[in-house]
Amino acid sequence: MQVNRKPNLSWRFDAQVALLYVLFGGLWILLSDRLLAAFLVDISLLFAAQTYKGWAFVLFSALLIYVLARRYLFLRDLAEAKLRENEERFRAVASNTPDHILMQDRDLRYVFVVNPQLGLTEADMIGKTDWDILEKEDAENLTVIKRRVLETGEPFQLEVPVQNLKGETEFFEGAYIPRFDASGKPSGLIGYFRNITARKRAEEEIRQRNRELAAISDIVAATTTNLNVQTILDRTLKGALELTGLEGGTLCLVTPEQRALSLAAAINTSPETIADLTTNVIPIGDCLCGNVAETGEPLILWDNASGSTYATRESTRKEGIRFHAAFPLQVKGKSIGVLCLFARDETKPTQRTLDLVRDLCSPVALAIENARLFEAERAARTTLATVLERVSDGFVAFDAAMNYTYVNARGAEMLGRQPADLIGRNYWKEYPEARGTPFANAYARALETQTPIHFEDYYAPFERWFENRVYPSPNGLSIFFSDVTERKKAEEALRESERFTRFLFETSPIGLALCRMDGALVDVNAAYAKIIGRSVEETLAQTYWDITPQKYAEQEQQQLESLRRTGRYGPYEKEYLRKDGHLVNVRLNGLIIERKGEPFIWSTVEDITERKRAEETLRRNEQILRLFVEHSPAAIAMFDRAMKYIAASNRYLADYDLGEQNLVGRSHYEVFPEIPERWKEIHRRCLAGAIEKADEDPFPRLSGKLDWIRWEIHPWYAPSGDIGGIILFSEVITERKRAEEEIRQLNAELEQRVAARTAQLQAANKELEAFSYSVSHDLRAPLRAVSGFAEIVARRHRASLNEEGQHYVDNIVQASARMGRLIDDLLTYSRLGRQGVRRELVPLREVFAPLASDLSTRLKEIGGTLDVADNLPTVIGDKTLLSQVFTNLLENAITYRKPNVPVQVAVTCHVEANDVIICVRDNGIGIPPEHHEKIFNVFQRLHSEDAYPGTGIGLATVKKSVELLGGSVWVESVVGQGSTFCVKLAKE
Repeated sequence: MQVNRKPNLSWRFDAQVALLYVLFGGLWILLSDRLLAAFLVDISLLFAAQTYKGWAFVLFSALLIYVLARRYLFLRDLAEAKLRENEERFRAVASNTPDHILMQDRDLRYVFVVNPQLGLTEADMIGKTDWDILEKEDAENLTVIKRRVLETGEPFQLEVPVQNLKGETEFFEGAYIPRFDASGKPSGLIGYFRNITARKRAEEEIRQRNRELAAISDIVAATTTNLNVQTILDRTLKGALELTGLEGGTLCLVTPEQRALSLAAAINTSPETIADLTTNVIPIGDCLCGNVAETGEPLILWDNASGSTYATRESTRKEGIRFHAAFPLQVKGKSIGVLCLFARDETKPTQRTLDLVRDLCSPVALAIENARLFEAERAARTTLATVLERVSDGFVAFDAAMNYTYVNARGAEMLGRQPADLIGRNYWKEYPEARGTPFANAYARALETQTPIHFEDYYAPFERWFENRVYPSPNGLSIFFSDVTERKKAEEALRESERFTRFLFETSPIGLALCRMDGALVDVNAAYAKIIGRSVEETLAQTYWDITPQKYAEQEQQQLESLRRTGRYGPYEKEYLRKDGHLVNVRLNGLIIERKGEPFIWSTVEDITERKRAEETLRRNEQILRLFVEHSPAAIAMFDRAMKYIAASNRYLADYDLGEQNLVGRSHYEVFPEIPERWKEIHRRCLAGAIEKADEDPFPRLSGKLDWIRWEIHPWYAPSGDIGGIILFSEVITERKRAEEEIRQLNAELEQRVAARTAQLQAANKELEAFSYSVSHDLRAPLRAVSGFAEIVARRHRASLNEEGQHYVDNIVQASARMGRLIDDLLTYSRLGRQGVRRELVPLREVFAPLASDLSTRLKEIGGTLDVADNLPTVIGDKTLLSQVFTNLLENAITYRKPNVPVQVAVTCHVEANDVIICVRDNGIGIPPEHHEKIFNVFQRLHSEDAYPGTGIGLATVKKSVELLGGSVWVESVVGQGSTFCVKLAKE
């Protein structure tokens, strides 16, 4: 989702608002009190007017603050919308990946986890850190890496071993990538990892198995297909060293005539020792090899000191051998030679490989005697079978017709059969589905070409992958095979990881680029290309220096020096040159990486243009806000969360006798140590989000003076959405309280005069009726004259008047008509209650029937409807007053209608206990909630005369009439959705 809203307020608007506010505030301070004093002599009215004046200015100030705050929040939302969009996109991608994805905040607590590993669940990780779920050493190592990512804002790639809950080591590869907030600071990190434990173990096992199989295969090939004794000896010694991983060795043969050992083969043996063994034979029973040849038992020494009981030759002791193993080569219990293996370092082979070497010694000896003794050959085959049963891979042997001649246990297990079920049977009959597969084709090719074949392929009937090593001979095939399905899956997982990494690269909202040390761009993603206004192909045709303005040359040299010194650069800010020639603000991070031995620069680039604009706008708004607070004619103070002053108005300083102090940065409780504890508790509630106010509150001052304060406190919000502090609006009303006290004393005196005045008022009421009659005539006479003369001028002399004169004459005519209506309404309102109100049974249908008839023509003209309920009951009241009440309500419903929307008016009623409630509902413009009570007061109008005609007395007349009948009236309304006026009257 793209957020396309942009701020439409410029700095000129901000300056105009500030200038108008200063001008208005100055005129208000200079003139308002003088104007009030000039027009109001009564002290009580003057105090009341000053109060209303102050609140009017506070409302104006609050409205301006609201406009500026909304503008600031709107700009902040622009920056945060993009962050939310990127995070939502990341969560959508992460939720559908098989990899382990995590997200941590700046305190390194997990806030989002996908596919948890190490035996953990999402619930085990959310809200916790690595110290809560990992071993101390693992947690410490990972924390160091993550802190570096947060401090530098740079991604970090790693391959790491971690212990799981069972104490087993698992391997992971992946990366930690920093997350940034709207201000561009790291706010946490994202990690994506793939568990490569299976792949690691499979690779290590395969490497070890391959070494063993290669060594065994070499020895087997040497002993089964080669009749050259020296070749057998050399390949046997080499294979034994490869199988055990030891450093060197010798192979000596027994000379029966001399009952001694002579050197036949040597690998990694010192020239001195070779010379010694070549010149001087080893007698049977002498030294290590002589003892093994005599006893026929292998001898393994784990430390040279253990060989002190043996007559080890001086030449071998000088080599510093730490490990020594000697195996007899025997035929029919008779030693024909000794295989010696050694290591000068700490290398110690496994017992399994030593057993394999020991077991291989007999077939090797038999191979040497193969040409002389058939029984020795059979014994060698038996021993070889033992070796083959010990290998971890499957092994099968075929004759030239592809009949099974041998199957080891592991091979039978992988084939799903027993060895006895296969030996002697034909491969093509047992597995006809194999025909045409890569495996069958390879076997046929090996038999035909007599060339060993090594391959891997998928065997569909078993739905598994197998690795085969096929060794042909004229008599058939020897095949080692292993199930490599898990390794294949690991390799596929690796490829998937690489595809996923590429996907992240290409879809990253942050610009990513790879370039050579000379600045030539090698790879970029779409986000990077978009920043400079080009396509990816166009971007790759550029160099880093093509898009960097010359003015940043010195800065770029500093970053290159950082690269050479530390292998990293940034973060820093600069500008890029776009394709259209404009400059764009960017923020860069980078490091040196190697690919195939060549250094490259890996960079992350962010477009910070919007952030720069938002920061500049925020600075301007803060300056305007501070200027507004300081120069406000109201007593306003702004605090941070520690209740330290951020700004205070001059009126605030004056009202609280603070002179011209600079309060910024000082504690409110330091400035006013006498503040009561209950006010501090109010401050704490407002810092938690409450809005508090008091119309009057005592404030005992440190000097002993008692002030009365009217105050209101609101929290203000930081760009992050958190409460940043509070704003205090206050007014010292001590003088008003004194005036009110005087008024209360005067009221007490007045109460004594009320009784005396009651009689006078009764007489005055009679005089008032006479006065109303006189006013009706006396006011109407000059009004009729003004209206009449204006109409004559408009009718006879309109052509001779200019446009301005015509306008004035029209205004006089219209004003006269309004004045006439106002006099009529005032007289009607004043007469209410002077005459006796009748209490009689009035059927409501007799009230509404003539009203509906009178309004039908008007409703037809405007396309409106009036729906009156049929079940209208009878009430107790005055028919004339009720007709006047509902006439006003129905006419209001028709008058205050929405433009271009047909008016719909409905009259309903329902009974509650002994009362009847009659409701007049419309679909008009509606009334704001704050005006639901005020509209029933005299002259209370919400709209101009031009928009909606009226005098502002109709609803006041309705309220007074209903109250005279002992009932009540109220309104229920929503702006834009119409209004419902309800009248409660007594039921018959």
